[in-house]
Amino acid sequence: MTQPIKVKRHAYGAITELARLQREPRLLIEGPANTGKSSGILWWMETMAWNYPGIRILVLRQTMKSLRESILATLEDKVWAPIMQGRRHPAQHGTATRWNRSTYQYPNGSTIVIGGLEDPGWTYSMEYDIVLGFEAWEIARDSAERLFRANRNHVLCRYAPWNQKLAQHVEGQWLEPEWGRWHGVSKPEDLEDAPAEIQAARINGEPFGCWQQTIFDTNPGPKFHWLNQAAAPLDAGDATRIKEKGEPSRRVFRAPGAMFTRVLSRHGDNPACTPDDLAKLDMMTGSRYANLRLGLWESAEGQCWPSWDPTVHMLIGELERIGERDPGNPIDERAMTLRFRGERGKHLPEKVDIKWAFASMDFGHRNAGVLQVWLADYDDRIYRVVEIHRRQMLSDWWAARLEELFLEFNLYAVVADSADPEAIIKLNDLLTSRGRKGERIVRGVDKSLRRGNRTTFVPTKLDLVRDMLEPSQPGGPRMFWLHDAMREWPCPISTEKMTPRSSQEEIPGYVFKPHEEGQPDKEEPDKACPQDGCDATAYAAVFFWMMDPVGARTEPAIKPGSAASRLRHDLVNRKTTRL
Repeated sequence: MTQPIKVKRHAYGAITELARLQREPRLLIEGPANTGKSSGILWWMETMAWNYPGIRILVLRQTMKSLRESILATLEDKVWAPIMQGRRHPAQHGTATRWNRSTYQYPNGSTIVIGGLEDPGWTYSMEYDIVLGFEAWEIARDSAERLFRANRNHVLCRYAPWNQKLAQHVEGQWLEPEWGRWHGVSKPEDLEDAPAEIQAARINGEPFGCWQQTIFDTNPGPKFHWLNQAAAPLDAGDATRIKEKGEPSRRVFRAPGAMFTRVLSRHGDNPACTPDDLAKLDMMTGSRYANLRLGLWESAEGQCWPSWDPTVHMLIGELERIGERDPGNPIDERAMTLRFRGERGKHLPEKVDIKWAFASMDFGHRNAGVLQVWLADYDDRIYRVVEIHRRQMLSDWWAARLEELFLEFNLYAVVADSADPEAIIKLNDLLTSRGRKGERIVRGVDKSLRRGNRTTFVPTKLDLVRDMLEPSQPGGPRMFWLHDAMREWPCPISTEKMTPRSSQEEIPGYVFKPHEEGQPDKEEPDKACPQDGCDATAYAAVFFWMMDPVGARTEPAIKPGSAASRLRHDLVNRKTTRL
C-alpha cells in the first residue's frame, strides 16, 4: 500500500490565510506577477488531498490547452518533482501524461479533476469539495457562477473542526439524512429546534457549517473588470495597498454581500522571487506596471479601444473542414466552419460558415513581427484564428510561415503597412522563390484612409477596430479572437523583456498620445506603448472594410459543401465580384 507523502513546505503570505479562511465559500487571491500565487495554491492543494481522504478537487483554466501548458507543468515539475526526487508521484496513475490526462487519483481516494471551460455545462452534474480557477481574469462571470453550483460534494465538510462531533454522531447512528439537514446550518437561531443530540454535537456552542470553497487566482487588470467589482472592496485608507517595502497594509478584505473575499499576495510572499525578477517588472510602464508590478486594478488612460473585453471578444472555437481533401492539391481548399464552445454572446450562433480567409502582418525585427490569420463569415464578422508574435526573425523565416498558412487556409491576401514597400516586395520575392508562381499575395493597406480626406468620410484604422469591437451595436461585436490561437509561442525575447507576447496582451495598454499643453489632442496611438499586434489588427480591419463593407449581408450564392463549392465556383465568384 502506498504511504501518504508528507508535504514539508513552509507556507508564505497569502497562502497562510487559507488555513484560517475555511468558512469563506469563495476566495479571490490577487497580486502582481511572480508572487507565487499559483504554485502556493498547488502546494496547499497537495496537502489537502493527502490530509483529507476522498475529497474531490477541480483544477481549471479557460482552456484545457492553457491549463496543461502552465498549471499542470508547475504542478508536476515544481511541486511534485522536488518531493518525489525522481520517482513518479502516486497520483500519476497509468501511463497517461499531462497532455492526455483528465484526472489525478490519490491512493487515499482523493481525486484531482482537470478541465477547461470550453463547455461550462460539463460541470453541471459534477460535485467537488474545492474548485480552483487559475488566471481567473480570463473567465467570464456566467462561467464562474456556473462553477459555484459544482461546489457541493460535502465530503470535506465531515473533516471541518466545527462539524467533527456531528459527523461522528451521524456515522455512529447511520442517520445520513440528519447529516444532510444539519451540517450546513450556519445560523445559531436555526438550530433552536434541533434534537438534543444535534445540539450536543455543537462545539463551544458554535454553529455547524459547510467547508467547501471556490478559489480563484489572478493578476489585477482593468479597474472595471467584473472580478474587481464582485470582490470585497478595499477600505479607503488602504486604497493603494502598498507600504514602503511593497507589502500590503492589510491582506484580507471581507464585505457583506460580496461574491469573493479578497486576499492580497505580494512579492514578499515568494522566496523564489529574485531582485532580477523585480528589475524586469520595474521596466514596465503604464497600466501594465500598475497591474503586474504594484498589483493595482488600473485601466490605461486614453485607451484606443476601450470596449475591449477578453470575456466578450475572446472565444473558444474549433475549425472544421467540409468534405474530403484533394490529395493532389497542396492547398486545402475545402469549405470551413467555426464551431464555438463555452460562453459566447447571444448574437453568435453555435456554428458559422466561413466565407473567406486573409492574413495581416506588421513587420518587425527588434520590435515584434506579427502575423495574424483572419476568417470572415457571412454576417460581416471576422475571427483571428492564428497569430505569430516573434522578435528577431529573418524575412525567410516569415516567408516560410506565410507559405504554411497559405496552404492551410487558402489565403486570399496578406495585408501589411503600405509605408514599408521594400519589405512587401522582398517578402513577395521570397514567396515567389517558394513556388507561389509570381502572384502578389502580400499587399499594402490603402494609405488614402485618413481623417484628412474631407471629400468623403472614411474612418481611420482605429475607428474601424473600435466600431467592430463595440458590443452594444446591432448584431453585437464583429471582431473576435480565438483562444489557443498562438503559434511559435511564446517569444523568448519578449518573455525575457516582460513585454506583451500577443495582440490580446497589447490591447489593454494601447493608448492615445498624452495631451500636450496648448496643443489639440491627436487621434494617434502613443508610440511608447507596444503596438505591433494592434497594428496588424488595424490592417485587418481596414482591409476587411475595403473588401467586405458593412451592409452586404447576403446569403452565399454557393453553399459550403455543395458540388459547386467543391468545384471552386465560389472562388471564381469571389474574385470576379471583388477585384
